[in-house]
Amino acid sequence: MKILLIHNYYRHRGGEDIAFDNQKEMLSREGIDIEVYSKSSKSLNNIFRKLASLCSLFYSLRTKKDIKKLISEHNPDIAHIHNVYPLISSSVYDVLHKNNIPIVQTIHNYRFFCANGLCIDRGRICEKCENLSFRNVFTDCRRDNRLYNFLLALNLYILRKGNIYSRISRFIALSEFVKGKMINTGIDKNKIEVISNIIDLPEVVRDKKTGLEPYFLYMGRLSHEKGIMELFKVFGELKNVRIKILGDGPLRKEIEEKIKLEGLKNIDLLGYVDGEEKYRIIGSAAATIIPSVCYEVSPLVIMESFKSGIPIIVNNIGSLPENIAEGKNGFIYNSLEELKEKISYMLKLDVIRKSEMSEYTRESYGKYFNPDKNLKKLTDVYQKILEEKNE
Repeated sequence: MKILLIHNYYRHRGGEDIAFDNQKEMLSREGIDIEVYSKSSKSLNNIFRKLASLCSLFYSLRTKKDIKKLISEHNPDIAHIHNVYPLISSSVYDVLHKNNIPIVQTIHNYRFFCANGLCIDRGRICEKCENLSFRNVFTDCRRDNRLYNFLLALNLYILRKGNIYSRISRFIALSEFVKGKMINTGIDKNKIEVISNIIDLPEVVRDKKTGLEPYFLYMGRLSHEKGIMELFKVFGELKNVRIKILGDGPLRKEIEEKIKLEGLKNIDLLGYVDGEEKYRIIGSAAATIIPSVCYEVSPLVIMESFKSGIPIIVNNIGSLPENIAEGKNGFIYNSLEELKEKISYMLKLDVIRKSEMSEYTRESYGKYFNPDKNLKKLTDVYQKILEEKNE
């Protein structure tokens, strides 16, 4: 079996890039013949390249030429696409279809119908682009880059109006919630498979000193849609409860100033942390908090916390509650007051109860995110597509 993997890497490495690289490695480890076609948005390092990339949103002759050459040289059985924007472009669907190469598309965000990919506008959930309407092309939901937003929204309208997504043999949704959104936009439910990200995480040994100085953990981008300011408000009131914040983003400077101005010594802003240090911090936390106010798809932080035996406290929105068994591997909250109650409850747990939650949380990782099981699901999808092709 020969698989052509296709991905446009982001300027700043995130969950999608990590998931793509891990899937590539695990498929190769399985003995599957892999060919990769990728671009990186880091190459958009001057105004001329950025302007050229706007044109490639609609069609890229370079992509067409490159893909035709790859097909000629490697004759792949299936093409598995992750991200095509902004450099690869939707032209990849056209050239693959014309060369009779079945397409698998993983949905990492909501950009198959929403220009900003988050289903959020001016800080609130926005779902109007689920309905195919030309008026939605003019939705101003990315005020930081209005031209790019307009052109991408126009491109998405053309793709959906032209029924381009019908050329895709299977969609991989990372959660049931995402599957529901895809169905709402008119995609055939029979073409959607729910398979979580295939990532082989390192083993983490929980620090035996965890209970001495309990702290909570946030990992992710420091931006409004991630709910970081709401979390800041909560721990600004719970001054005796410590939280460690791992990540970077546009709100970092504002948060630093607030911490200094309000004298919040219980909030540790650690910036971007990776490797062994990251997993040491995860493994010693009382719980991870995910306060997102947007529709998350399937955050990597859930997998990392579950693998480490760390319970999760999540906002009741989007896909976040899907894998949470209330009181067993985490908690779901509906308001900031309820979040404070969950935090207080976690701090009062005895050693036996903590151990039970940690064990159930690890079991949840095996149930939902075991990479070998999910790799098997993916290769089964590939095999089924090939059987359909040969019928």
